Amino acid sequence: MEQEYQDSSVLLEKLPDGPMSGDRLVVIYDGACYFCVLTSNFLRKADFLKQFSFVTLQEFSGIKGLKIPYSILQESIHVVDRKKKRVWQSTEAISKLLLRSPPAFPVLLLLLFLRLIQIAEPAYHWVAQSRYAISSMLKG
Repeated sequence: MEQEYQDSSVLLEKLPDGPMSGDRLVVIYDGACYFCVLTSNFLRKADFLKQFSFVTLQEFSGIKGLKIPYSILQESIHVVDRKKKRVWQSTEAISKLLLRSPPAFPVLLLLLFLRLIQIAEPAYHWVAQSRYAISSMLKG
């Protein structure tokens, strides 16, 4: 779902800069979550077209002047499009990422199917709430 934040102009100005950073989607993920880090590493490797910039929610929440509560950031992944001045979260955010990442196209098809049968959001929220337990299992 797309989010409108009162301070979105500040949010857009304070995000990481770099070559063509205005054209890149900024991915805000939980850097303390092993599962989230693995997922962001997959997206980095699949990002052949250099469409994304990554920032952890821990780094992001430390930016002064932002009014997005840490608890909101921690609920789900957020994707920011500075050029279009939009913020997405949850499965909508993941769809935006997968759409710009050709190697992840099969995952996008699966996500679109899950959204069609209306189980993507509940499944996403279950995974998001269980991500530390999933991280423990992945670490072994």
